[in-house]
Amino acid sequence: MRNYQLWATSEIDLLRQYYPETNWNMLFQFLPGRTKNAIHSKAEQLGIKPISLWTDDEVNLLTKIYSDTTWDRRCKTFPYRTKEAIKNKATELNLKSSGKARFIPKKHSKDEDYFSIPNLENSYWAGFIAADGCCYTKSNALMVKLSKKDTNHLEKFSKCIQYTGNLNFGTSLTRGKICYSAGLQIYSASKILLDLKNNFNVVDRKTFTLESPINLSEENQLAFIKGYIDGDGYIYLDKKQKTLEVGVAGTKQFLIWIKETVDKLIPTNKILAQVRKVENIHKYKIAGKRAIKFLNILHKMPTPELKRKWNKLEEYK
Repeated sequence: MRNYQLWATSEIDLLRQYYPETNWNMLFQFLPGRTKNAIHSKAEQLGIKPISLWTDDEVNLLTKIYSDTTWDRRCKTFPYRTKEAIKNKATELNLKSSGKARFIPKKHSKDEDYFSIPNLENSYWAGFIAADGCCYTKSNALMVKLSKKDTNHLEKFSKCIQYTGNLNFGTSLTRGKICYSAGLQIYSASKILLDLKNNFNVVDRKTFTLESPINLSEENQLAFIKGYIDGDGYIYLDKKQKTLEVGVAGTKQFLIWIKETVDKLIPTNKILAQVRKVENIHKYKIAGKRAIKFLNILHKMPTPELKRKWNKLEEYK
């Protein structure tokens, strides 16, 4: 009799985000221990389907590079498309290979030392990556994928790290709804990944193993938390009650660290909010005056921030 392992909420979230347009090798890294059949069956059960719709930008790029590039280059250019999907689209567009292609890797420059010395700005982005990024030590790659509406924020990170490559745009179909995404893939990023690990505890498969950063100054810790909230948290404005709530999800150890940071920063004689486990995932939230004070402290920090979330604080004011 086979052992059946229930799907955690965090795994389902990853499946919804990446299944429609991510190749199997990447899916196996996102969902360790899950077989191809198990992933496919769960996706069908949830109504998540791969999408064959290509954006105009993707079609133009494929038309431009297809003739004189190798399959290795084509697959790297479209990391969220399978080789079969690329081949089918090329056939549909009547694209032909010249037969003269040779592999000439295109190297985009970036600031290799960006995360080497923690400061407010890179601590923010490290927190953001801890929430919404993916580290691949074996392939020396750093990837961040967001909703297309947050493209400007991804462009800010690209500018901060001085990356000369372009963002990738894609589409997915979830429960009959087309979703648009923007992605940033930085390759040959071994130094960046090492600094993220050593300075911020951001590692591969962090969804289930993320721990709090060590040896950061108090200000850098707060910048890291602000980035994490922007990546995997929420700010909720209750207009009827005229108050705010801020919350995050993550590993138990990591959220306890956030709670202890908040409790130290904003002590109170009242019963303190606790880290709670909800459907195999841990969550932490605060509301009312403590949330407003905490958010104001973070908002005043000279770091990037995701405007659509922090506008809730401005609305409250």
